[in-house]
Amino acid sequence: MEFEFLSDRQAVVKRVTAELERCKRAAWAAAWSTENSDVFKAAMRHADKFKFLLTGTTGWYTSPQAIATMRDAVGDEFRVLKPDREPMFHTKMYLFTDDVRAVAIIGSHNLTRGAFHRNDEACVAIEAAHGDAQMKEMWKYVSDVFTSPEALLPDDDWLFNYGHHYAQRKRAAKPLKEFMAKPKVKVTPSLLQGLNLPDPYQLDWPTYVDWVFKEDGSATGAHTFDGRAKVLEKAKDLLTKATTFAKILPADRDRIAGTIRSVPHNEPNWHWFGAMKSPPFRKTLDQNYVEWSDALGAIPATKTVEEHHYRQFLQEVPLEGDLVIPARSRLLAMKRPDVFVCVSDRNSVGLARAFGFGTQGSELTTKTYWSLIQRIQECPWWNADRPTDAGNEQRLWDGRAAFLDALYYVPKAN
Repeated sequence: MEFEFLSDRQAVVKRVTAELERCKRAAWAAAWSTENSDVFKAAMRHADKFKFLLTGTTGWYTSPQAIATMRDAVGDEFRVLKPDREPMFHTKMYLFTDDVRAVAIIGSHNLTRGAFHRNDEACVAIEAAHGDAQMKEMWKYVSDVFTSPEALLPDDDWLFNYGHHYAQRKRAAKPLKEFMAKPKVKVTPSLLQGLNLPDPYQLDWPTYVDWVFKEDGSATGAHTFDGRAKVLEKAKDLLTKATTFAKILPADRDRIAGTIRSVPHNEPNWHWFGAMKSPPFRKTLDQNYVEWSDALGAIPATKTVEEHHYRQFLQEVPLEGDLVIPARSRLLAMKRPDVFVCVSDRNSVGLARAFGFGTQGSELTTKTYWSLIQRIQECPWWNADRPTDAGNEQRLWDGRAAFLDALYYVPKAN
């Protein structure tokens, strides 16, 4: 028995196709197949040599065209294994024999273009005399799978159904491909050691809900979930009805911006999520409300918010001093509370520590704020599906980023 290790793509293709041309009978079994590799094309040219040709379909990765082509060329010597077969079929074996010798090529190569032409793969070619006992065991293995109840010769109805699910799988895979192609966010461990604050990276949705709802029974007694939710919902209502920030009445702009001097007793507390009582911000809001309107207009109302939207928002209104992040993030959080959190002097230290920016709130600036948003979006609770039942959890999900204030807000000492 002789062995040859093969990892060079061209060498593997050459060896497999050469053995196929030389042999009298072949038996192939692969977990997945596509119709666009040189090895597949060679197999179809020698379709009459196959005693067994077998492919798996787990995950609907085998192309319908490959299945149809193999079925039509090989006929009754072809089988597919059902997508839901348990255990998953993951074999890659290429067997050849004639009257003198037997060859088995076994390794990582599926019957796909990726395996033979793109990927780093490896296999071993094993050569023995015709009738070798180990070779017989390999042929028996393929034969047993081929004749198992899970193997079938697909008809047109089966192919139609399979093709439908194959197309669905490809559509479902698109977001994953987009995620894989995007530069990854640098996720930094939290700096919360010794503090009674949660690590946001470790919170799933139910746990996040519990932490937010804790505020209702906290010793501070000031903030409530319902009160916070009403602030976000009323702000959304004002922005939606007016279509632009500039068209909103000045008093309502003050409500949204948190610059309102006193809150009417029958309204939600507009100072929650960051009270912006500084005269300079009130002044720029009054004088430059059109520019602020243009800035908020750069942020999509419903679609995915991307970094270029945030950068455009920053460019519309020059702002300097200590209010740069609080003022801007307040407006962003009111426009899209599912994406943005208001950074204030009462939560900045907790947010900076929780998301690994440092131990001081001053670490959060216009330059680092988008990184904060990216890190928020890496958290399990943020990526949870919207709850199906109407109620407080839906209200929380709609403002889930802004509600980080409930976790990291530190009230002033009495």
